[in-house]
This record gives sequence, C-alpha cells and structure tokens, in this order.
Amino acid sequence: MIASQFESGPKIATSSDATAIASPASSGSSVSGRLRSAAMNGSSLQATIAFVGKGGSGKSTTLTNLAVIAAQAGYTVGIIDCDPQRSSFEWQRVRNRTDIRVCRCGESEIEQNIALARRCGIEIVLIDMPPGARHALAAARCADLVIVPTRPTLFDLRVTHSIVQLLRSTQAAYAIIINAAPPRRRDGDAPAVREAREALAPVARRVWPRQITHRLAVVYATLSGAGVAEAEPAGVAAQEYAALWNALSADLNLIAGVQNVP
Repeated sequence: MIASQFESGPKIATSSDATAIASPASSGSSVSGRLRSAAMNGSSLQATIAFVGKGGSGKSTTLTNLAVIAAQAGYTVGIIDCDPQRSSFEWQRVRNRTDIRVCRCGESEIEQNIALARRCGIEIVLIDMPPGARHALAAARCADLVIVPTRPTLFDLRVTHSIVQLLRSTQAAYAIIINAAPPRRRDGDAPAVREAREALAPVARRVWPRQITHRLAVVYATLSGAGVAEAEPAGVAAQEYAALWNALSADLNLIAGVQNVP
C-alpha cells in the first residue's frame, strides 16, 4: 500500500466539442447529483474517472493527456495506477514534477486511495485500471464515469463489446472513445473508423462523435513525461484531447469556476 504518495507527492513513490457523451440520466444514479452532494458535504473531490480497455488500446495515454489538460484547467489532479504495467506511474517518474500526483496500488485498494485523495484535496481522480474486460465491474463500482478507449480494430472491438456488456449490467455511466484512429478524410471518417462506429451502433449514444487520431506528437510527448497539450499546445492533437476533456466536463457537470479548455 503506497497511499502516502498522494499526501507527499510523487517523489516519495518508490514501491471543440463539449457535448455530453455518457448521459448520467440513463444511469441507475445521477452522476451530477452525486457530485453536487459531495460538494455540499465539503468534499473537494469532484469526479472519479476510470479508464478500462484492452491492453494497447491507449487508456494510459488517454488518461495522462487528460490529466495534463485538467491540471491546466485549474483542477488538482491525482492518478491511481492499478495497471501492472505501471504506465501512468512511469510517465510521472519521467515527468519529475509534482503537479499531478500518482499512486499505484492493487485493485482492492482503489476505494481507500480515493478516500485518501479526498482527504488530500484532490479534485479529479483518474484511475488506470488493469487491461481486460474483467476489470470493468471494479471500474463501475469506484468511478463516476468509465472511459473505454478502443482502437478501430477487430480485437479491440471484441474486448470493448465485453466491457460494454458488463457496464450495462451495472447501469454505470460510460463513454467509448475511438482512439489511435487513422486521420479523417475530406468526406468524413476513415473506413476503419466508420466500420468501428457501425459495430458500436447498438450503443452509439455512448460513443464520442469525434476521435483521437494516431499522431507521433502524442508518442513523443508521452516519452518525455508530458501531455501533448504541453508539448504542442497549438497542434491538432492537443485540440482533440481538449475537445474530449470538454465533453467529459459536460458529462460530469464539473463544479468550479474553471472554464472549458479552448
């Protein structure tokens, strides 16, 4: 258990589209209602967002880029890394800054680390789940919103289908993000993305209408422990992640005088 990482910062850790995409109204409980209740009870924690998907789907890259944008928007951000590959944790070690705190723990310790984050004044908690569909239920239990990144490939879509079946059984709020996609064409989505959207048609209202495109700028930013919004703030990749953050903010009805990212 390395919960002290949230309290002391990461150096101690040695062991534009703002359209809502996962309507809380369709869930068993209201996401925005829970967040408002937390605020009224004096908690600084505004949202917990879990990322679950097939290995290699880009969930850690999506998470770290959104963490940077959330921090730029004025939120205090913490990451709970439950992935055995420790991608988010290692990203922070390369980053070597204390602006985004990261702790790593087992899946059974998520709840107590969320409670610790609340005590430490963290406002946005992002949870990097282990890869695979079987972790979707744990993500649904601990998060206000579950993000499911998927590449537009057969293998990714099969795992995404299994994840969606589990999330639907819990009535969890979730959103599917088409990630590492081929660039859009003049006439719209690339064929692979178009086919992925067709495969996801039964849950189309949970699929973000935009995409995160595969770009080397994202790869290079990650290697340096940065977000693409820091490395190339005026670039198209940064704009895509900013649009995704704005959509999630709309979904979660985030409370604070923080503006959407341009």
